[in-house]
Amino acid sequence: MGDKLINDGVYRTIVSDSILMQFIDTPQFQRLRFIKQLGFVPYVYPSANHTRFEHSIGTAYLAGELLKHLSETNKDIFEQVSDKDIQCVKLAGLLHDIGHGPFSHSWELAINKAITDPNHHFHHERVSMSMIDYLIDTNPSILEATGLNNDDIAFVKELIDPGREEKSSRRDREELGFLYQIISNEDTGCDVDKWDYLNRDAHHAGLETSFDYRRLMFNARVVWYGGRTQIAFRDKALPSLLQMFETRKAMHYAVYQHRVVKHIERLFVFAIKESANQVHPDPKFSLPLLNAHTEMDVFMGLDDSILQRIYLEGPEKARSFIGKIRDRKFHGHCMLDCDFHCEDLEQFDEDKLESEFMETIRGSKFQGSFCFSVQKPDFGMGDGHPLANLVVSTNEGKSFYLKEDNNYLQRITPSKIQQNPKLSVYAEEKPRDQERAEIQKSACDFLTSKGIEIILD
Repeated sequence: MGDKLINDGVYRTIVSDSILMQFIDTPQFQRLRFIKQLGFVPYVYPSANHTRFEHSIGTAYLAGELLKHLSETNKDIFEQVSDKDIQCVKLAGLLHDIGHGPFSHSWELAINKAITDPNHHFHHERVSMSMIDYLIDTNPSILEATGLNNDDIAFVKELIDPGREEKSSRRDREELGFLYQIISNEDTGCDVDKWDYLNRDAHHAGLETSFDYRRLMFNARVVWYGGRTQIAFRDKALPSLLQMFETRKAMHYAVYQHRVVKHIERLFVFAIKESANQVHPDPKFSLPLLNAHTEMDVFMGLDDSILQRIYLEGPEKARSFIGKIRDRKFHGHCMLDCDFHCEDLEQFDEDKLESEFMETIRGSKFQGSFCFSVQKPDFGMGDGHPLANLVVSTNEGKSFYLKEDNNYLQRITPSKIQQNPKLSVYAEEKPRDQERAEIQKSACDFLTSKGIEIILD
């Protein structure tokens, strides 16, 4: 099998080498064709129907392009980097999302709500590790055909999940440190995975973005710093880096956390909780949805078709939730839309607040149900500055962590790293004009009684 030309919707014609093609043409990778990248976003942006399949190919392509640029500007360091090292990085880009469940992150949210054992949660990164092992086990000739070995596969896993305990022989080689920042950069969050999904998601949603990954790529360097090699960016590229994080935040507001998307996700969560122990991904196996990710031969049967299967075969209550998704029966009447503040945002439970509010107003003249929706966008590093751990390279050849120059960091810092989260309350039934103000007051009073500070314009 030779190299193959692929016409990509974002990058146009790209080349996928013969080793990547060996992995692309496996059932485990082909499964990603049937898993939407953005879950239920197409219900709001109809053209955003792209899948994990093309995102994974795009991430592998960008990894190769970044390595090509870095090798041209850092020939001395790349003398210690083998062709197989480079191949492993591209393969990590290809396989980094191979463990995603139906509707991508929506499945992760739903199945973890259904799982009651706190030590048994679903993490797509961990499942990706298991799926890679399953791919190798069920395609026994692939290592020989590609010239890779078990240590190479262990290295691929490390590049996807740098914090994993199992080590490859390359883990302690300081000269290869920068390779761990290409696919999943735990230091800064600036990696080719993010470059691809921000551009691809905006493209398919029909949105314009000013973020230019090529400017970042051409301003990237490899430097020795902190006892290892790291990817540094020229100081003149810092505005482009900030624009990347601004784009991420804007995409969360407009796309990923759109209120209709979040409402559909909650209906999906309810449906999965009702059917997790009763619906089976594959009739050949007895394992239900709840535990499907523990056995890869069962997990292989899970893709976006699960929505139709639950609608046809699931328990009645689950079918009703899926029916609401199919028929677009959402809470569409906004009662309250405001910023808010609470001490522990991670413990903010929309489901619990929603049910308690319904109990509070039970017996009142307000008819129908209410839906609470929260948006919590940030720059991807929580309250931390997204660039604090970035290594900056100057034209004079000086390198430093940006956090070491606090004055400079403050000058380029956005006014607010993390904005207040936004809370919206929607009603199922359209209230009369005089009722709207009463419902808003009831909701505000209820939230205040729960220690939630409402910030009205």
